[in-house]
Amino acid sequence: MTPATESVMVRKRIGRTGGQRAARDSALATAVSVLADRCETISGKSWVDDAMTRQLLRDRALNLVRHILAPLSSKRVAIPKEVKEEADLVLKLLRRDFGTRGTVIIDDQGLATILQDLSRHLGKGRVNVETRPELVARRKQEPEAWTKAMRVGTVEALENYLRRFGLLEFGSVAQARAHVRETRERLAALKQQKREVKP
Repeated sequence: MTPATESVMVRKRIGRTGGQRAARDSALATAVSVLADRCETISGKSWVDDAMTRQLLRDRALNLVRHILAPLSSKRVAIPKEVKEEADLVLKLLRRDFGTRGTVIIDDQGLATILQDLSRHLGKGRVNVETRPELVARRKQEPEAWTKAMRVGTVEALENYLRRFGLLEFGSVAQARAHVRETRERLAALKQQKREVKP
């Protein structure tokens, strides 16, 4: 794909999704794409199967990304644990670092489609990531179910929520994982209170 073609595709994506964030993120992808195209032109080979071209691109792509994503402050920024977990899940999916040879089931149809598309274009064949309609539906139901369980606040209500949503699939959103953690903590506290009041 030439930079001109990539630019047209970027503009089409921006037109569909709209917004400053889409334009900014697409520009980052375009910068790396242009660099890859130029490195291949210089070497006359593809970074996909040529070791020298891959190293040439890798070194400069890392330099480019570090430059574009330079820290906004000299002070070290503390990243919340739940934010790190969410980003690390996406990174593992993009790297295909699943720790399993089987199929990974996630509850995000859009992300699964993107991973399949990336895998085809990066020459790795069909990636073993899939989703299920029932998981997508359950993901949408989770916030309301959690709110109801916390409002009722009984051991039974919390345990019912955990039975349904406690085993979150790989790729679940951070909010759902945070809900499960909070529910488990509250359930443990309730059970502790009951033990303490027993004669």
